[in-house]
Amino acid sequence: MTTYDWKKTTFLLSGFGMSDNFADAANTVRLNGYFVLNAGLFYQFDKVRIGANVNNLLDRRGYYTAASYSTQVYSGMPMHYLLSLHYKM
Repeated sequence: MTTYDWKKTTFLLSGFGMSDNFADAANTVRLNGYFVLNAGLFYQFDKVRIGANVNNLLDRRGYYTAASYSTQVYSGMPMHYLLSLHYKM
C-alpha cells in the first residue's frame, strides 16, 4: 500500500495478488493467479474527513482459496465502491 498526501488530500493505492495454486491436497483443481488493485481518495476538513474507495479497480473475477493450503474456495468480489465520513471529536 502506498499513500500520497498533498495539502488536505490523501491518495491511496494498494494491491495484492497470488500466483497459481491448487484448491485440493491432490493438486487436481488449479486456480489461476490474480492481482487485485484498490484505490482511495480522502479529503480532510477541520474535524471531518470524507473518503471514497474503489475496491477491485480492474474488476478481476475468479475463485480463490481462503488461505494457503486451504480447500475452502470462494468467489471474488466484483468492483465495488465505499464512501466514508469520519468526524473527529
